[in-house]
Amino acid sequence: MAFAFFRRRQKMVIIIMVVLMVAFLIGFKGFESILERRVEREPVGQTRYGTIRVGDIRVAQNDLQLLGNLGLQPTDRYSLRPGTFEFQMIASQGNESSRVYAMLVQEARSADLQITREDINSFLASLDLGASQSEWSDSLRAMLRHYRMTEGEFHDAIERWLSVQRLYANNVLNMPPSEEAVPASIPASQ
Repeated sequence: MAFAFFRRRQKMVIIIMVVLMVAFLIGFKGFESILERRVEREPVGQTRYGTIRVGDIRVAQNDLQLLGNLGLQPTDRYSLRPGTFEFQMIASQGNESSRVYAMLVQEARSADLQITREDINSFLASLDLGASQSEWSDSLRAMLRHYRMTEGEFHDAIERWLSVQRLYANNVLNMPPSEEAVPASIPASQ
């Protein structure tokens, strides 16, 4: 009697068995990854230079942590290390510093600022990490292992920082004074 049921509904039974086998083979993690939305591509905001996504903010957060560990976080108020002023301006934004940095990186990308290998090497030499074009110090390699970065990803992070720094310098140098500042800078004639 039970076999008659299976004979009549043989196709349906086979389909159910195949679905169950696939479900057990893939497992819950497999179904989660198939059905999960791609969070990295989810938009967070819009600027005039494009859309900021969750992945951009995560990259910015990692870059800021890396740059802070490289020594851009000043140890005292009078630190004269290159880039500390710009880094402090971004880091002073608190919880929003990652978003601010992501927006600045996007603006620098749209400005099409060219950062060369020599720029990156001179920046690393100015930090005095023992890293030049051909040699990498042990402490720098340990830092890269800590952040799970390759040397190429590290150079990309430095390139992003240098482009933001160059964008800042270009904007400060090319910005005309405000109308309020012009009369104040001209001495009154008698």
